[in-house]
Amino acid sequence: MFFGISMSPMAWLYTIVGALMLVFTPLFVVEGIAKNFDEPLRTVIVIIGSYVLIPMLVGYLYKNKVLKTARGSVIFKIYFGMYAFFFVVMLSKLYSKGFSFENIAGVLILGGVLVYMLNIIKKTQKIIDAHIQNLKEQEIEIQKEAIVRAAQELQE
Repeated sequence: MFFGISMSPMAWLYTIVGALMLVFTPLFVVEGIAKNFDEPLRTVIVIIGSYVLIPMLVGYLYKNKVLKTARGSVIFKIYFGMYAFFFVVMLSKLYSKGFSFENIAGVLILGGVLVYMLNIIKKTQKIIDAHIQNLKEQEIEIQKEAIVRAAQELQE
């Protein structure tokens, strides 16, 4: 069933901006925590928090939600799109501004995040496919048993 929401264009803009702010909240929190430390440690905290912990948490939540409800997560797809956008930006920055350590590290880290998220999708899909195959095999066995019982009742 389709439910329509009637809002003015400005209300849609506020809603979309608010939703994006909520999606970016974990990144803002990591940045806020990192501001309390000196520069070398600040960068390490931002990299570990934003590019390791948050994708791992989102991937874990996605995998559990898909396995429990058999539906995907829009939040996971938004984060995947966000990290893919960051990867493209860093890649274009690498080619336009030159091969600095920061640009190369950014491309490698964001590439690793994308590979990790794609791996989560692939593994979760394998689990779902195996579960569907198991259900089909169980259904076939039940039908075979029903046919055997029906044949035995006809013989009696």
